[in-house]
Amino acid sequence: MEIYYCKIDGTMTDRIIEKWLQITKKERVKKIKDNLQKKQSLLGDMITRTVISRKYAIPFQEINYVYNAYRKPSIDVVDCHFNCSHSEKGVFVAFDNHPIGIDAEKIIPIDSFLELSEMIFTNKERNYVVNGIKMKQLDRFYKLWTIKEGYVKLLGMGLHLPLNQIEIDLDQQIVSDESRNNFPSAHYFSSKKDDYLISVVSETNKFNSRIQELTIEEIVDYIDKPVRLNLKT
Repeated sequence: MEIYYCKIDGTMTDRIIEKWLQITKKERVKKIKDNLQKKQSLLGDMITRTVISRKYAIPFQEINYVYNAYRKPSIDVVDCHFNCSHSEKGVFVAFDNHPIGIDAEKIIPIDSFLELSEMIFTNKERNYVVNGIKMKQLDRFYKLWTIKEGYVKLLGMGLHLPLNQIEIDLDQQIVSDESRNNFPSAHYFSSKKDDYLISVVSETNKFNSRIQELTIEEIVDYIDKPVRLNLKT
């Protein structure tokens, strides 16, 4: 398992965005009006292409995604699974040889997070949030939230599985579906990176908690000269 993180900053110029749009040929991204959302989507794609190109010696332009009914992307490479998440200016992509889901959220104050907990958490999960010391309650809220979102993304369900039908076993670090769908349970781990809470959900419990950081410059450099980027494996 590998997890990559890249920050959106001033080095992601309009010229770079235009060049990347030509490489990815993503008309959907071109139509995004919000500038930050466009950068989030495009950077997630470029991190994915960079890592796949480096690991499997596939040219950028030859990486073609296929999508399931809920728009979860994959590629036709054996044992290559990936998932992307972004929040504010942080973009995270996880790779594994088993299906995987990742969710990242920037930890920002939410006045109504206790009320939201009533809507999306089980009684045991709500107690976990409320019974923590006050300064830790928000972190605990984001931890549970990202685990549930990561599980939905592992399944490739989009928003079609309500979060209040997902149950987290905090002792065993297992997340499971409590709806009538009977989806398989999964393992998870959570971590913090800068101001972000990240949860990764997998069919296996073999996690690598190390988060590798890329820069815009490294991705640009790799596109120009693919041999330069030294991704840790």
